[in-house]
Amino acid sequence: MDKDHELASAYLDTMLVFDFVDLFGPTQYAFSAREELAGWKRADSASRSFFDSLFWVISAHNPYSIKVSDEENIRANEELLRDLMNFNFQLQPVSCRAVDGSWSEESFAVTKLGKTLAEVTETLMALGGKYKQNSIFQISNSRLKVIPVLNRKILGETDCYFYSNDKETSSW
Repeated sequence: MDKDHELASAYLDTMLVFDFVDLFGPTQYAFSAREELAGWKRADSASRSFFDSLFWVISAHNPYSIKVSDEENIRANEELLRDLMNFNFQLQPVSCRAVDGSWSEESFAVTKLGKTLAEVTETLMALGGKYKQNSIFQISNSRLKVIPVLNRKILGETDCYFYSNDKETSSW
């Protein structure tokens, strides 16, 4: 398998994990292209609130997909957070992880808040380039799309599933 195909496959196998605290306590939700995840159950549609809309995921961690120090990643993500706030996006922290645990990056889920699809995608691709990211993710209608930023060969789209790891899925 060539390096571009390997990287695209890894992106499509990423698990997007969101931590929430609501009236029922802490809950983690995840999106994954895998039909089953050990330790997770499919979440019902009442749990989706934030996730019902189209959203993107971007990070400033590990430029060019090369691991750097925690300090460098924290600094870069703080700068990215300031940039995102300047555009008045609605944000939610998210952890992007390899399902096998070999890779993890703190990231931000971004919704468009009155901006067009093209405006948000263009802005996030520019920020992805600024922070030397190979791609950003777009999630809509249970589809995970990898949007290439630096390497135009990396592109893919797949179905994704919504999971919860709580005992009783809350429905805030």
